[in-house]
Amino acid sequence: MPRNCAQRHGELRSRGHGGRPEVGTRGALFWRTADLGTGAARTRESMRILLTVKHFDYGGAENHVRELANALVARGHRVWVAAPPGRQAALLHRSVEHVPVSYSDLNHPLQAVRLAWLVRRERIDVIHAHQRLATLTACLAGRLAARPVVATLHGQLRHDL
Repeated sequence: MPRNCAQRHGELRSRGHGGRPEVGTRGALFWRTADLGTGAARTRESMRILLTVKHFDYGGAENHVRELANALVARGHRVWVAAPPGRQAALLHRSVEHVPVSYSDLNHPLQAVRLAWLVRRERIDVIHAHQRLATLTACLAGRLAARPVVATLHGQLRHDL
């Protein structure tokens, strides 16, 4: 039975993430630190984030993923980008780990297993997917690895769903 976002959020809190996910001005996910009951705000935790995107050359979604990855690293998070080799990879911060992945309608179950293995091995907290096939693959990987998946839809909704 599919779980809703509130149940997933409860799982994240129970695993010690201690905050609630919120959406920023450009649709990016960030975590607001929680009150520990003493009136003092907890220091922000570093998250381990996997970003997925189908293409990684130049384009709107591709630029967004690169900028998001670099900004998340600048804020102290560990970031992996699962994307095919492309021109954007050279523009990633040196701390961002690029995981070469090829997305297609035929191989996405295999890639989902590979990504789930990566998520478990690296103890990734959340998967943030972009574009249709990368989102489908990320959802399968998230289910296999029992991790939450966030999707940002770029372009026309009827083409992305």
